[in-house]
Parts: sequence; C-alpha cells; structure tokens
Amino acid sequence: MQEATEASLEVMVEQNASMLHALATAYGEQRRFEAMQDVLGELLLDANEGLVYVRVVDADGVALVTAGMPQMQELPEAQRSPTLQRGNGSQHLIHIRTPLLLEGNTVGFLQFGVSASVLAIAQQAIFRQGAMIALAEIILTLLLLSSIGYLLTRNLRRLLDGSLALAEGRLAHRIPEKGNDELSDLAKRFNLMADSLQARIDELDQTASKLRGSEERYALAMKGANDGLWDWDIPAKTLYVSQRFSDIFGLPQGASKISQDEIPKRMNPAELDSRRE
Repeated sequence: MQEATEASLEVMVEQNASMLHALATAYGEQRRFEAMQDVLGELLLDANEGLVYVRVVDADGVALVTAGMPQMQELPEAQRSPTLQRGNGSQHLIHIRTPLLLEGNTVGFLQFGVSASVLAIAQQAIFRQGAMIALAEIILTLLLLSSIGYLLTRNLRRLLDGSLALAEGRLAHRIPEKGNDELSDLAKRFNLMADSLQARIDELDQTASKLRGSEERYALAMKGANDGLWDWDIPAKTLYVSQRFSDIFGLPQGASKISQDEIPKRMNPAELDSRRE
C-alpha cells in the first residue's frame, strides 16, 4: 500500500510539473509574469491542498512569479525524489524544482510545493477499506467452511442412520441421493446394498416357507403311515427318532434323540444277538 501511495504521489508531482512548466514557458516568452501570477493564484484557490505554492526565479535568483504561501521568505531545498512521510498536520510539503528556459535563453528554475496530506488521508482510507475487505473475506470464508461442514456432517449422519437401520433389521430404510460428490456415491451404493439384502431376505423367507410346508406334509405322511422312524448317526452313536418310534419303544414323551446304547436295553434278550449282527 505504501508503494501504491508513493506511486500516486509521483504521478501527481509529474502532472503538476508538466502543467506549470508549459504555463511558465508560454507566459515567460512574453514576460507576462504578472498575468501568470494571477492565473496561478486562481489555480491555487481550487487546488484543495494539492498544489500549495509556485515560484519562478531567474538566473540571478530574483523571483519573477510568487503565488501561494506569501509568508515564505526563502525557498526551501527541493527534493530529488518525492517520498511520502508522516508530517505534522496538513502542511507537510514536498518541494520540487526544475530548470526553466527564460527570455534571452537564460536559465532560471521553477519550484512548487505539493501537500502530501491528501495522499496520507487517502492512504488511511485505503488501509481502512482494505481492512474491511479482509474482514469481510474472513467472515465469508468462515461461513463457507461452516456451510461445507454442515453439509458434510449431515450426509455422514444420514449414512450412520442408514447403517443403524440395517443393523436393526429395517431394510426398507433408504438414504437420499443428492449431489454428485463422493458422499452421494456412498449413498447410492448403500441403497443398492440395502436393495440386495432385501431381495436376499425375501428369497430366504420364501425358501423357509416352502420348507415349513414340506415338513408339514412329511409329518402328516409319517403320521398316516403309523411307522416309527429313526436316523442313526453312527460316528456320534446317537439315534434321532420320531414320536411314533418313541411311543413304540416306550421312550419318555417328547424324546427325539437317544444314545445307541438304549436300543439293546429295550430289545427282546432272545433276539439281541441276531439283531446285533
């Protein structure tokens, strides 16, 4: 910002130097310095703290034009390059001196002063504006990050709710598929998985229903045949028996599994050897 202000100051100095040099050349060739002084007086009244004073001096140091700052008795030293510094009040000046060709090819000089207070005020205004812009950018950034965080946590919460629904067996639960980001892709995959699980569960329910019907028909067939059925698990030395078998064999009510050692105990001793073979 300091560099920008100094650049603006240099532009203002160059513009004033060009304008005053052209004015001094035009009036100096005709030695109309009094008219030039009147013009400069009106110009300084409208300068508004920009251009403060103007002096045109001949080769002998005699002032030909004196406009602005009548209390100035001696011309201050000119500055080679204008630099904006902090001054005391609104009269911090930058003094510029340039050679000027006068009548008879004599060389005098043109000196003028420019107030830096206007640019200092502008610098402060620019600094305040920059601070406000930076604060606004920070606020907007925070709002944007908060919005993004809210959207992310909301979508993650939906995924967690969907996982909990599956864990509880609520397979009809679906996650809204909004947007084209990674979380939306996860929601789509989750819904496809839920659809697949639902279809698999439906197939298993249908299979279980068919098995129950088959078991009921098998039980009715066995009851109608009135036969005692058994299934021998030889490695486990265990028999799985039907209810009719338990009734015929005199087993306790509801017995469905017995040890193979129970069989000889309930057989006719005379037939035991032949049955064992």
